[in-house]
Parts: sequence; structure tokens; C-alpha cells
Amino acid sequence: MGILSYVQAAPSGTALTVSGQVDGSSAAVFEELLLKVSRMHRPPLLLDLSRIDSMDGAGLAALLTIRNLTAARDRRLRVIAASTAVHTLLCLTGAQHILEEAPYAVRTPA
Repeated sequence: MGILSYVQAAPSGTALTVSGQVDGSSAAVFEELLLKVSRMHRPPLLLDLSRIDSMDGAGLAALLTIRNLTAARDRRLRVIAASTAVHTLLCLTGAQHILEEAPYAVRTPA
């Protein structure tokens, strides 16, 4: 299974909803998607990851790479929602301290 995305203008930036599995087989696509949206749309990039079924280290590396690239260009990337799988990975790795997180509710995939 790959990933699906939906981009929408939001009052405070650009919202990107991503669903599916972000792992070694789809991390490069995920990274390219984040990069493209962050370059083409109004900042900050607001990520809704509440529909991510699973994410591994490759997916986290892609997320952190884009976070660093956006920060280097004085742009922001914010996680506004995370599935239990994503939230667990962020907490286990300490990445929740690196990523700028808006107040959000952790949601499980439907």
C-alpha cells in the first residue's frame, strides 16, 4: 500500500493530510511530497498524520529531513494531528521534541 495525500489552504498556512503506510518502500515518495508542498504553498506546512497506518525509521527520517529543509529556508512545518502509530514512533525516538507540534489530539486510523 502506498500513500495518499490531500492539500488544502488553511487560514494559518497549508494543510496536508497524508494517509497510508510510510516505510522504506514509500519514504522517498513521502519526502518528495512534503518537499513539493512546502515549496509550492503558503507556509507553514500543517501536517495531519492521523491517517497514517504505520511509519518506520525511513518515514521518520524523511519527515525530519523536510523539517530541517523548511527550517533552513525560514519556513515552518507543524504536526497538527498524528495517528497512534506516528505518535508512538515520535515519542520512542524523542522526535516529538524536534518537530514543532501544534496542540493536537492523537487519533487512530479509521
